[in-house]
Amino acid sequence: VSSGTNSLVCTATFTFGWGKAFLNKNPANTPIGAETNDKQLTRADLIDRLNKFNKAFTDLGVGNNLFNVKVTPVTK
Repeated sequence: VSSGTNSLVCTATFTFGWGKAFLNKNPANTPIGAETNDKQLTRADLIDRLNKFNKAFTDLGVGNNLFNVKVTPVTK
């Protein structure tokens, strides 16, 4: 930051993992079986969860931005 400016440019790296909805695995590697439980999903449930993820991800978009990060400084 230069003296006299009121802006700051930061670069951050975010790492996201697949959550509980996909048994903490990439959906391409999510085990498929006859029933949905904590070790496998049915094909229909996997597709339904992927569709819900897609909708939630798309709904996050503002303009052409798929993610927006708001940073609120907190002073102690």
